[in-house]
Amino acid sequence: MTEALPPAPIGADPGGLPILRPVDHRRLATKTYAIASNGRVHRQEFGNAKTFSIELVTVDGIEDLHRLLRELEGDPRAVVIRGAPKATTNLQRTARTLRKDGGAFADTPRAWFMVDADKIALPAGSSVIADPEDVARYLVDLFAGFAPELEGVSAVVQFSSSAGIGEMAEAELAAGMPDRWGDLAKRDRVSAHIWFWLTDPQDGEALLRWAEAINAAAGNKAVDPATMNAIQAHYTAAPVFGAGLRDPLQGRRTVLIRGSAEAVTLDIPAEAQRATYTSGTSAVAGLGFAARLELIGHQEHGFHKPIGAAVASYVATNWPEPDVDALVALLQARINAADPGTRSKSEIDRYADADNLRGRITWTMDRQREKAEAEQAARAAAEAVAPTFPDRGVTLAEATRQAAEAV
Repeated sequence: MTEALPPAPIGADPGGLPILRPVDHRRLATKTYAIASNGRVHRQEFGNAKTFSIELVTVDGIEDLHRLLRELEGDPRAVVIRGAPKATTNLQRTARTLRKDGGAFADTPRAWFMVDADKIALPAGSSVIADPEDVARYLVDLFAGFAPELEGVSAVVQFSSSAGIGEMAEAELAAGMPDRWGDLAKRDRVSAHIWFWLTDPQDGEALLRWAEAINAAAGNKAVDPATMNAIQAHYTAAPVFGAGLRDPLQGRRTVLIRGSAEAVTLDIPAEAQRATYTSGTSAVAGLGFAARLELIGHQEHGFHKPIGAAVASYVATNWPEPDVDALVALLQARINAADPGTRSKSEIDRYADADNLRGRITWTMDRQREKAEAEQAARAAAEAVAPTFPDRGVTLAEATRQAAEAV
């Protein structure tokens, strides 16, 4: 007798977005900024909600996704996940747990997915306040450097709670105001979520294989695999600013970057590829910097991925002090000399833009630094720790007697 299949999850349509909201209305799904009694700005983190209500909505394409995300930007209690509620899940009150662990949500194919751009260095002269679309396009181009199938695909970029605060803090200092933001102001860095639409809906396991393949090729964690988890919270709300503060990106936090294609077909391996990240590895592993530089503009490899591979090789080879100016000059010379194919002059100019190249180099250096620090910490933890107490050379029994006597 065959085992009966579990009931199909509800809200499992490919374009579905489950929107969760804390049952406790005091809990928010965004960060809150307020001025403390000492005049400094204090940040309150996300509310630690345990139970949620579920709203099931459906979107149809990247334009509709952009519309919905703009609406959710103004809902400080809403958060999106990929998973579909089980048929028996209570939509009014449930925990955010996986079905395979006995929980309420199941992994299901979706026509959308999101990647996390965390603390990305901005090119010189960029301003998320003055031109959020320009910064959003830079972030999309940066990720296309690791996953070439994303090149030219429309995307929705939703800036994080901290975006723009660093620039606003600098403007306040320039105006003679005291520094009230402190470490909350992330200068020259920006974080965002980047949403794409898929030609073929994929579940979290397939997206995880794709992310691991991208990371193995890049030699670092270019794509955070956690975003593919069925119950991973995708925060969508703008931050809440208290009295005396303003949102530097009010109404401009969610940006649609239109490409030549509205959906992407991902190159997903049939099996997981969990490669150990090593310095300088890339999609053209085994080649040196010169060979990777030569591949830029090659008919088979294009521009994005070879540029990233060349940068990774140069940084790893010349670590810890790569000559950034020299690398920019080498990349520009090769990009401008390469066969543009069907690409326009404006596209080639964007690839060769010095500020954009410096941004990609800085991102790679940040990943190299994180790796070096992690390796150093691992080596330190593995070293034997010498005892700090004196060795009296007595037996355990004698030591026990002496301790009892002393007590």
